[in-house]
Amino acid sequence: MARKSRTAVLKRQREARKAEKQAAKREKRMERETVESDGSQVATADDLAGYGFVGDEEEEQGESEEPPRPGTSSRATSRSLHRGNGLAEEPRIAVFVDYENLAIGARNMRKGTFKIDLILRRLLEKGRIVYKRAYCDWGKYRSAVREFHSQGVELVDIPQSKASGKNSADIHMVVDALDLCYQKQHIDSFALISGDSDFSPLAKKLKENDKFVIGCGIKSSTSDLLIGSCDEFIYYDDLARSAEKPRKKTSKKTTKSTDPKMQEAADRVLEIVRSLERDYDTVWGSMVKQATRRVFPGFNEEYYGCASFADLLVALQKLGHIDLEFDEARGNYIVRSPRP
Repeated sequence: MARKSRTAVLKRQREARKAEKQAAKREKRMERETVESDGSQVATADDLAGYGFVGDEEEEQGESEEPPRPGTSSRATSRSLHRGNGLAEEPRIAVFVDYENLAIGARNMRKGTFKIDLILRRLLEKGRIVYKRAYCDWGKYRSAVREFHSQGVELVDIPQSKASGKNSADIHMVVDALDLCYQKQHIDSFALISGDSDFSPLAKKLKENDKFVIGCGIKSSTSDLLIGSCDEFIYYDDLARSAEKPRKKTSKKTTKSTDPKMQEAADRVLEIVRSLERDYDTVWGSMVKQATRRVFPGFNEEYYGCASFADLLVALQKLGHIDLEFDEARGNYIVRSPRP
């Protein structure tokens, strides 16, 4: 009888501690939302549900929605990207660069040196880059060091010797990627910048651990095995070709504007919208804002004479640069590039 009584007491204590932890977690989330909204708005029950505040039973099982994956365009992904008021969750991307493979491929392209900024810019349109490393014997490629430093990429120098060749750099890259995969759970996407088939097992292992794998390489020096192992593959050739092309005109119906600032805003926003349209069926205003801030960190709508990003979108619509459709259910704009 005493044993049963003790068991019941322990059970009640566990339930009490569990309830306290859940209450503390909800309180922290509410405080964070209050700070982000500068205290001017009070969160409603719908807002809390939209931001992932769930009941006790659901919280024990964890969040049911997976983080958004770049490069997907399914309706399920669209639902996971936009909750409540349509705010998008940004994928967090770790970038690993096998530079020697890319340098050799770019040399065969005969279109100048390899430009890492083209790849980083494309990845920024997909999500936040939180980790950047490049592996190589940098003593052989000193001319590229300055560009990588300017892009904030950490350089890992693997000097070649009789005992270690290019495979040594590959092994270092694989070990670091797997270590990051297991240690940093908040990173949900890995970008492997290489065309070497040796990284195919790495891509498969990352996918086994529920990571989205983006590959990027040069067509002439990229293995089909690596391409098939990635969730998405970007060809550097296409990025280089797009960079060489003159920018598309916004629309023949565009209203003439003598304000150079507004034209600059239109070019930047439209560039982001067209990029997002390649990845998603529906492009929301919140997605455009976040991607624009990632690619252009100094972007500020007030500089262009608008009180908010939504006002800037409306202004660009009036000038004919973009098309807008307001979704009353989400309280957010659907943004489209102008039709020809």
